[in-house]
Amino acid sequence: MNSRLLALAALWWPLALAQERPLFYAPLDKSMIAPGTLRVVVSSMGETTLLLDGKVVKTDAPAPGVMRADLTLPAGAHELVARNGAGESKIRVFAGRQQAGFEPFKQHPPTATCETCHAVKQGEWALRRASLAPICAACHPQDRFAKVHTHGTDLLAECQACHMPHGSQAAKLLKQPKEIGCKQCHGQQ
Repeated sequence: MNSRLLALAALWWPLALAQERPLFYAPLDKSMIAPGTLRVVVSSMGETTLLLDGKVVKTDAPAPGVMRADLTLPAGAHELVARNGAGESKIRVFAGRQQAGFEPFKQHPPTATCETCHAVKQGEWALRRASLAPICAACHPQDRFAKVHTHGTDLLAECQACHMPHGSQAAKLLKQPKEIGCKQCHGQQ
């Protein structure tokens, strides 16, 4: 594993929780989803309110600094707002088949809970293990890994370095196109 990527990942999570305004992890802004149940995940310190189309919705907090809600969305455009004492964040989602300006959102993982990957450690929400790869491997067979990736698991040990674990609008839940992601380690050519 590239030690620079591992160091960045280790720094990113605590910084995300220490921010002032709430941050949506799922879904992303301008996401298009199927009508029905949607899991919303927000990181936010302090008392936080989640609103769907201007109405407060019930949330639960699996850990300090994290809130989630399972919402049932009818077809059409919706606005989600997460608000705390320091500010607010807004995203728009569209429940339906197609809408200009919205990208399909693939929620991941569809069957797991937050606690599959996370746990409270020393009063903070953290990854359950230093590496998520064994957790990912429980559902994603490693024998198929080499067929999809150029490198083996010895170099690409941290799945979340390239993939969005909460969901994405990109193919394969990538954080960015493969051509750009490879250049994180290989540089511009």
